[in-house]
Amino acid sequence: MNNAMLLVLISIVMMAIAIPFIIRSLLWNRVLKQLHKGQYEDVLKSLHSNAFKLFFSEYDRQYNCLRVYLAKSENKKIEEQTKVLLAMKLSEQQAYQVASQTYFYFLEKGNKEICSQMLEFIKNKADEETIRYNSMLYRVMIEKKYEDIEPLERMLVDMEQAKVKKDYQADHQVQMGLLQYLLALQYSYKKDRKMMEAYVHKAKGNLKGTPYYKKVKQLYS
Repeated sequence: MNNAMLLVLISIVMMAIAIPFIIRSLLWNRVLKQLHKGQYEDVLKSLHSNAFKLFFSEYDRQYNCLRVYLAKSENKKIEEQTKVLLAMKLSEQQAYQVASQTYFYFLEKGNKEICSQMLEFIKNKADEETIRYNSMLYRVMIEKKYEDIEPLERMLVDMEQAKVKKDYQADHQVQMGLLQYLLALQYSYKKDRKMMEAYVHKAKGNLKGTPYYKKVKQLYS
């Protein structure tokens, strides 16, 4: 084989490698633009198109459909799509991705079966701090235990004393509100209405304008 033929062969191989990558990039960039514009139905059509089926794995397509349904807050679709993904043979990393996207959703819904499964995925992949935090959420929101009152109160004190830059104060306030909400929940399980109401009052102030505000108010009923 002479040098000219060798160069042609190398060029063909490089093109064979590059072309699918280029097409994938073009398809994905189109989806990102649609997402940015809030064109969710167009995103779903793209994900179910023959081009996506050819250049993307089944997991990639189904996982991104789940992300769209979460963005649209379509409860029924979220639950159906999660079941589709859980029925697939997932790698450890893929299972962790699904859990990261859906764990908080199913916590709020009180779905013990799926939350338990998602927590196991998290335990298999996440760092110790993430595992501790998510395990605590499971105990409080699913098992309705109140064994985390003391550590959460210590954490809240630290947050109240922390010096926070102006740009991060709003997020910091919401984080404090979430801790107060979790404490209010635990005191409600403990039948300590006085402490529950104290934390509800604080949480309402910090969570106003967020999805959790309504949940906090419901504790009074």
